[in-house]
Amino acid sequence: MTIGSRIIRKKFLYSSMEYAKGHLASMQNGTVIVTEHIQAARGRQGRSWHVDKGQLLLTMVLKPERSSLHLSSLVMALSCGIVQSFSKYNVQIKWPNDFILQSKKLGGILAESVWHGKKLDGIVVGIGININNHFAQTDELHARAISLCDHVGHQVDQESCLSSILGSMDEFYSKWKDGEYEKIFSRWKSEQCCIGKEITVHHVDGTIFSGVMKNVLSNGDIVIKKAKGE
Repeated sequence: MTIGSRIIRKKFLYSSMEYAKGHLASMQNGTVIVTEHIQAARGRQGRSWHVDKGQLLLTMVLKPERSSLHLSSLVMALSCGIVQSFSKYNVQIKWPNDFILQSKKLGGILAESVWHGKKLDGIVVGIGININNHFAQTDELHARAISLCDHVGHQVDQESCLSSILGSMDEFYSKWKDGEYEKIFSRWKSEQCCIGKEITVHHVDGTIFSGVMKNVLSNGDIVIKKAKGE
């Protein structure tokens, strides 16, 4: 087992991603940091990530061989592992990095490469899953976020969830290391929840456009048909 071969537990970190980067040299491949609270948690494009007590917050360090470097496929593999660990709840993937349950956000994944010149020092992966936190009807996030606890109606064993997620991600990480990129992409594509549906895309530069998501590509890109047929 690679992922979860070493687990570091922290009550509080300002930024788990920055902590992992700062200690990258001393961390072995597959090290997982489990944090109870992160002050500066963030998601894609630098957006803040709302942290509540009861969330499962993981940060993982991977150090793959340079020859097997397919980063978009790696995120696909890890995402498939997470979805597989929640398969009995029908969790799906919403492009590019969200996990969806009952059309609401259950969690997300974010990966960053750390380079030293042309040498890859490692990949830091942040994962946040809503497990035992609660979104009250008065909460502004209630309409678009959900927790596993809210879904099943009772508290969930978080350690069992952690064990399941790590084991499933490790399974798909092994497939990735073995070069099974096409199989990983096929599985990732089959788990997409928005193909054929109208979506809105927010670019880094602030531009926004909508259209029907027609397909996903093996490099992680999507094909969208705009209203005018583009």
